[in-house]
Amino acid sequence: MATSDVESISESILGRIQRMHATEWMPAPRAATIELLADGTYHANFVVRSIDRQFVARYNRSSQWGLSSADQLAREFRVLLDLSSSAATPTPLAFETETDHPFLLESFVDGKKFDYETDLEACAVAIATTHRCAPRASASVLPRVSPTQFLLDDGVDWIRRVGSSPVRLETVTHLAEAERRLRTQDAVLDSPWVIVHTDLIQPNILRTPERCVLVDWEGAKLGPRAWDLAYFLSPVTLCWADPPPVTIGDERRRAFLQAYADTASIGLESLEHEVNTISPYVIFRAIAWCAGYAASESDISRRARDTIAYLCDPGFIDEHLLRGIR
Repeated sequence: MATSDVESISESILGRIQRMHATEWMPAPRAATIELLADGTYHANFVVRSIDRQFVARYNRSSQWGLSSADQLAREFRVLLDLSSSAATPTPLAFETETDHPFLLESFVDGKKFDYETDLEACAVAIATTHRCAPRASASVLPRVSPTQFLLDDGVDWIRRVGSSPVRLETVTHLAEAERRLRTQDAVLDSPWVIVHTDLIQPNILRTPERCVLVDWEGAKLGPRAWDLAYFLSPVTLCWADPPPVTIGDERRRAFLQAYADTASIGLESLEHEVNTISPYVIFRAIAWCAGYAASESDISRRARDTIAYLCDPGFIDEHLLRGIR
């Protein structure tokens, strides 16, 4: 959703880039040009070109986590520093605060849209590779939260935004019942804590000839590895794929987890147990987000509204959430 201030933001970023000192990765900053790549609720991303080089300039409009724009980008910069050895994320190049519009410069990933049919196992390898990177630069700024507690509490916060919106009362009732059941469970996640992405949707995964690359680390946290895997495999996440519908059957789900397990050198059965344990919490929060987002945002596409209506249907909640928890 493009906004009217894109031109002033791009001019501010370009002006700062053109005043930068030449570097090995940008030998001619004064020759740089800029154009909008994508503009959303939380970030505006621009393509910066300088002679034969191109980069992404990332500007934060609003942090979902209550941070200032500069602090949000600083967190993302440190995360990318820690993950740079994985070759499965953009490379962080610079973090600029000496401007009215702080921005993060990172490498441009020349990739195509992730394909669930052909790229599933390559994505599992990319996720496992990032999970092997130690949180050194980011350890002090990444929240370390109980994943089940966070997912429940954040889901409840989104449900509160429903208010008097057209979302069915039955939807809220079903979600309240799911929350009640989940809070009575003693979910033990015996899983190493790593840097988790927490938002592995299709637009945040690019496919290059060599590998999958994971972008947009806005929601990065320290948490159990199963969080990312459960989110990626969630029926809610799959409903947002383009084109829909996407299904991952038991055989392909197992192949995905096997590729992760092989890369991480762990057992498949224990990994499946980890994913199954956290999945209901992930699904609860995702559906609650849909309900709250639809109630709090007016500028939503027809496709998004239709998808949210499907995900918030009591029948969907019953099939994909309530039936899996006692």
